[in-house]
Amino acid sequence: MPHHTKPQNTKSQNNIPQKPLSIQTIRNQIDSIDNKLLSLIAERSQLIPLVKEIKKNEITKIRPLREVEIFHKINNIFQGIYHKNHIQKIWRELISATLLIEGDLSFILPKNKNLPTQLELTKYYFSNNAHYLIAKNLQDCFQQINQNPSLNILLSPPSFHNKKKWWLLYYNFYYKNHITPQPIPKITMALPLTNSSPTLFLLSNSKIEEGNNNISYFITSKSFSHKDFKILDSNTKYNFISTDKFYTNNIIINHCELIFIGCINL
Repeated sequence: MPHHTKPQNTKSQNNIPQKPLSIQTIRNQIDSIDNKLLSLIAERSQLIPLVKEIKKNEITKIRPLREVEIFHKINNIFQGIYHKNHIQKIWRELISATLLIEGDLSFILPKNKNLPTQLELTKYYFSNNAHYLIAKNLQDCFQQINQNPSLNILLSPPSFHNKKKWWLLYYNFYYKNHITPQPIPKITMALPLTNSSPTLFLLSNSKIEEGNNNISYFITSKSFSHKDFKILDSNTKYNFISTDKFYTNNIIINHCELIFIGCINL
């Protein structure tokens, strides 16, 4: 007579509570992952001298388009439970550490009532280890960057509500008064990155590259008007305007010269 094995009660087995992992076991797993991260960061660092050699003739090592692309990628790829702002902060430190190895990373800000907030935002993006200078005024900023072209100036975006129009001083300093040392700093980055409402503009001699979303800025006479350009600020003689088209130089439209002062990537 055949022997029949009594079927096991899998349901009761599945209901057996699993013993939770001990805190030490979880820490061991975290340590193992941390070791892998450190190894990958070390491997990443070995590529920096190669990039440094390629960029050795560039005045400013910051590559605004590259940074925007990195943060778009982080926002699109990262799926963990960490807030993406915290992940971005990790990469900001990596980028800043890389820039410090590649060369000078120095910033200058003019004294104003918003200086503490502006300085805090700048240090958030470029770390406390970068060099920060405080100029007595805007004129001093432009004079210092003429003496040291690797300096990066940080200024508030022009606004009809802002009485101090730095873009007019910029125009007078570099163009109207025919003080045209080379190179002339341009708007190359907006902080926060990937944000259409920037808190700060970075004026530098960084390389301007075309991305998927660009905003170009110009100064032109008050009489200029065109459907592709938006007036962001003005005075009795000049307009500060923008367009979502990519430019790198002065242009002439409708017999009017537009003075190019920069382009950002979003």
